[in-house]
Amino acid sequence: MSSTTITSTGAEFTGPADMTQCGPRASGGREACQRWLGEQNLSLKVSYVPGSKFWGLQWREFGVLIALTVALSLFSLWWVRRRLV
Repeated sequence: MSSTTITSTGAEFTGPADMTQCGPRASGGREACQRWLGEQNLSLKVSYVPGSKFWGLQWREFGVLIALTVALSLFSLWWVRRRLV
């Protein structure tokens, strides 16, 4: 869901970063980037939804969308019928 580089004090790191080590065209790959982050006293904070909660989250989202669809459909039906009379 998100990924942030933080300093040893917990503040967000804003750069500048060495794009040859941690860029999209870095030749060393993920290991080189992790090594560079460690040398700079930086760490990576990653937040995500674990796989065990994925389907529960999907079903809750589906339920909310279905409820919203039903509510808007009923409101539209009521609105149209009210205007016809």
